[in-house]
Amino acid sequence: MVPPKEVATSRKCLDLTLLATLPPHGPARDAAILGAIATGNLDPVTWIPVRIGPVVIEVSADYLRIGGRVPMSGPVAQAACDALGAVLPTPKIVEAIEAAARIVPMPTWSGPDKLSTARLVWCEEQTVKAMRDVLPGTLVAGHRKDVVLCRAMVGRPGRVWIFGARWAHGGGRIEPVAHGGHEASYADYSHGIRAIRDACTVYGKPARVSELYRDDTLSTWLSSEGPLAVVRYPTTTATPAPPTQPTGPRTLRRGMTGDDVRELQRLLGAKGHVVARDGIFGPATEGAVRDWQEAAGLDVDGIAGQATMASLRGAADPSEDTLPDVPGVLSDAEVDALFGPLRWVHAPIPGEPGAVRIMNGWVKDNLRMVVIPQLRGVEGAPPNGGVYLHRLIVEQTRALFAAWEAAGLIGLVRTWAGSWNPRLVRGGSTLSRHSYATSFDINAAWNGLGRPPAPRGATGSVIELIPLAVAHGYTWGGAWSRPDGMHVECVRVL
Repeated sequence: MVPPKEVATSRKCLDLTLLATLPPHGPARDAAILGAIATGNLDPVTWIPVRIGPVVIEVSADYLRIGGRVPMSGPVAQAACDALGAVLPTPKIVEAIEAAARIVPMPTWSGPDKLSTARLVWCEEQTVKAMRDVLPGTLVAGHRKDVVLCRAMVGRPGRVWIFGARWAHGGGRIEPVAHGGHEASYADYSHGIRAIRDACTVYGKPARVSELYRDDTLSTWLSSEGPLAVVRYPTTTATPAPPTQPTGPRTLRRGMTGDDVRELQRLLGAKGHVVARDGIFGPATEGAVRDWQEAAGLDVDGIAGQATMASLRGAADPSEDTLPDVPGVLSDAEVDALFGPLRWVHAPIPGEPGAVRIMNGWVKDNLRMVVIPQLRGVEGAPPNGGVYLHRLIVEQTRALFAAWEAAGLIGLVRTWAGSWNPRLVRGGSTLSRHSYATSFDINAAWNGLGRPPAPRGATGSVIELIPLAVAHGYTWGGAWSRPDGMHVECVRVL
């Protein structure tokens, strides 16, 4: 076997104290990491050979670090790999690395601050503890989710695709498939960047991994999907703002995050534009800004500067706010940590192509039949009001329906479309929260998936119900970038 190669890529290694001083998640953090990359301050990389059939690649022994393992957005991860003469892996390469590596479980957190610098440092501290007996230069895997390349990047540009990581209990995979659930600018504590040197060999002859990814024949060794049309994320040129610049309102544009972006999304929602209030300026927010600018007679550029924000504030009427503020959804890892991991296989049935069969004892341990009196007589609900829910949310769900009744709102629940339904996300390859019996659908006819939800006061509207739902630990799909106005989902156990 070829011995590991040390490649010094830094003049100095930053410690956790400096890792802890990274700015909050967003452009400022990206700029700080890009600055470290540009000045050669990535930690030294140990390259380990891994054979996949006739192909021998060299992979970083661990995830890229700046003092500690640091999550990076898709564009920043690409810039880091570019600086190393490397590429990002595919899920198949991640699996090959795992087969050859020492597996270290990933620290998991179910709290609300998974984007914070403090959580990043916490995760690194937990990983260091778990790796106390691992010798430097050992190939390790499982302790982070990998940012990967996959075919879906073509159909859904502007997203980040992640795969991998292992649970502490049993070692099962946390992210079983790559998915584009986040904007490319997103990077929480669980993400890691594994670099794959572009230089490789095939049947002993020099080659490039980036070229093999595109090859009609040889790509099958490195990608279970065959050839890839896109083999990199668009890079960013963000730089830190000079500290001497005067502070003031930012000009908001795609890729930015923060409370001011959330305020922009609230103002857009008040004018009837359906955008998620997640504080991330993604394509849906940009499209809504363009629509508003066109309607307001402004220059249409999708950038929310002073004129756009002033026009939105001047036109805002609180009574027109059709989308209430709702909390964000839990990640797949957080759902498994909170409600128990499911072991499942895809098992399509007539009328439900995304159906799955649960293979472990989760159903017996967690599923409960619950009678909700307020559902008796509601179209689509069982006559006795009995529905299936996860055992942890039984009482708070009963309390929610009782609160709706006490507030005189229960009549707004016109139809019931189910709670527990073991299946995949519509059009996706990850589990729906219905599989965990932690969500339910109401008034489906007026709030179809992908359509703007029924506005406040209209027949079938559920908007008036949502503030109490949030108070009882639920969020609402009507405020998502792909609206799902019928969907009410538990994100907090009371």
